[in-house]
Amino acid sequence: MRNMNLSDASLIFEGLTCKSCLNPFSQQFLQNFLDLMIRKFTQQYHTGTYTCTKCSYHTGQTFIQNDRFKCIKTDCIASIYKEYESVDLYLQIAYFKDLFDFSRIVLDRNCSREEFMNLLKTEYGREYDIFNHLHKHLKLVLLKNQYFSIDLQSVFSFCDHK
Repeated sequence: MRNMNLSDASLIFEGLTCKSCLNPFSQQFLQNFLDLMIRKFTQQYHTGTYTCTKCSYHTGQTFIQNDRFKCIKTDCIASIYKEYESVDLYLQIAYFKDLFDFSRIVLDRNCSREEFMNLLKTEYGREYDIFNHLHKHLKLVLLKNQYFSIDLQSVFSFCDHK
């Protein structure tokens, strides 16, 4: 990715317009689209499909032998792994959030962040507001995810000597 400068500001919001009819997407449409994508990935996680490392057999069932997940096919002795882990779900949502995070834009050396942000706010006010809204929405989704924060009380529960 190359560094952005003031003339590149319009590139940031390029995907907020329909390519076929050239009408801008509404904030609600984009939020619903993201929510549907997140729901799809969440369903993929909850499906709990496992794949064999040797024969590539897909299953929702598990067989544990010697403290390892084993392939359930009788003629295979290989291990199986979960196709979509909870950390994969977290990283997918974090990626979506980062797409709408202005602080992650890498600027050219001769362009100040303040100057660039002011240009975005004044020239692209609607799009700027949509990005901020979607970023905040995705931050809230991540806050509900167990990987986002660590409950220190549960981590150190063994120390509770009441």
